[in-house]
Amino acid sequence: MKKYLSNILIYIAALFGIVAFIGLFSTPLQIYDSTHGTWAPYIVKAYIGESGIYKGTILPIFGYVIPFAMAIFLILESFKPRLSAKLKAINTFFAIMFFLSAISVLLTKELYLSVNGLGSTNDLRNGTGPVMAAILSTLAGIILLIVTYMPGRTEIDFIEK
Repeated sequence: MKKYLSNILIYIAALFGIVAFIGLFSTPLQIYDSTHGTWAPYIVKAYIGESGIYKGTILPIFGYVIPFAMAIFLILESFKPRLSAKLKAINTFFAIMFFLSAISVLLTKELYLSVNGLGSTNDLRNGTGPVMAAILSTLAGIILLIVTYMPGRTEIDFIEK
């Protein structure tokens, strides 16, 4: 089991990246409903905007797409033994990209308000999509750093062998 621990952790990081991408299709923003005292989904196309009404912000979309692309590469990485020499650098780069993706999706509210010139407000907050994607991207980055710099056996067993 120890032999395949690195592979399992890399697959878990890839799974987190795929689920973080699914957050793109969830609620991007929530608005405070003062009559009920709860947070409700803010029905707005925060990423693509709506012509004539408000503008969208495209940067958070990269925070969803980049983890998805890296998750696909992490899965393919386990089939390519020739990458073993560069694995430490690749996984460190991917971990940093996962952290940057988490930051970019957490900026959804601020970027949306900024692009539309609305200033700051406490009646709006990030919805389930950005929060879920940020948590999962951060966990994927941490897992990749653990796999990369884990003491002891640092090689992964490639499926092609």
